[in-house]
Amino acid sequence: MVFFKFSIIIPCHKEKEYLIRCVDSVFNQVWMPGNYEIILVLDRPDFETERIARNIGKHERVIIVYNNLAPGPASSRNVGIVASQGDWIIFLDGDDVMTVDSIKQRSEALKMFPDANWIVGDFARIDEHDNIFLDSWYSTRDIDPKPYYSAFKSGLPVKISYPSTVIFEGGMPWTGAVMINKKAIIDVGLFDNSLLQAEDVNLWIRLMLKYPIVFIPKKLAFYRDRFSSITKTRTLPYYWSRVSYGKILNMKSLGIYRDIVFQRLVNFYIGDHWVLRENGDYYFASKLLCSAFVLNPLNIAILKNLLILSVLMFMNLLGINFSKLKL
Repeated sequence: MVFFKFSIIIPCHKEKEYLIRCVDSVFNQVWMPGNYEIILVLDRPDFETERIARNIGKHERVIIVYNNLAPGPASSRNVGIVASQGDWIIFLDGDDVMTVDSIKQRSEALKMFPDANWIVGDFARIDEHDNIFLDSWYSTRDIDPKPYYSAFKSGLPVKISYPSTVIFEGGMPWTGAVMINKKAIIDVGLFDNSLLQAEDVNLWIRLMLKYPIVFIPKKLAFYRDRFSSITKTRTLPYYWSRVSYGKILNMKSLGIYRDIVFQRLVNFYIGDHWVLRENGDYYFASKLLCSAFVLNPLNIAILKNLLILSVLMFMNLLGINFSKLKL
């Protein structure tokens, strides 16, 4: 087994119902190195979440720090990274749960690939009551990329030397199923504090442009899908993805992957435009579509939909409801 120090960083905000279960899933691992730490980052927690966190903090392996910077998971994880003493960083949200052999699987992958800088694994999704409704994220997706397919076929970790295209095609990693060498994450610049969502995707793209990935075809954690999650907001569904990808698009190091990021960004504008359009907000829908047109003025579908939106806005002025008009 590989013996490195692991730092498990857990942002805490309003997870009072789940935080004990989350931390217990770390303590109850079938194998842990002799040298590890759990860092609870308190990010403007409610009273009960802070009380529970402070009680957990009495354990000798637990460190409590406060995020006094910008609110959100990006800055909280960055505070945890700066405070960490480990060689390897593992992230877990306060309402998520590790599988019992999560650390063992990551350590065995590191033993197979000692030059690895970040390790990505599979995960399952659970509801607020721990019921599994998606048993495997990656095996249920189109795993045409050969590295994923070979990993699931053999059941063994694989090294992906050119991860960018594979990750874009096979699906972005989830934060709770990732382990990153601390030097590597500092090298690419940590999480972007200005992003309240899609901060993970932004970092993954920067990492994958520089470092190969080791992929583990085993579940490393359970992602909890709950109504009060930060991902359940009234913000347009692709707003933060648009901001995140917009920042990435300005990177000179994108190289051959610029077209992929560019097309994703265009699709995010189009996706948010449809949400506004279905709700009858034709003016702001047209503004988003105009942004997509500026990015890709040769897209015929965008031009057609801009024309349709012009008609819809005109008919709306006349008091005629024709919201179902589509291509």
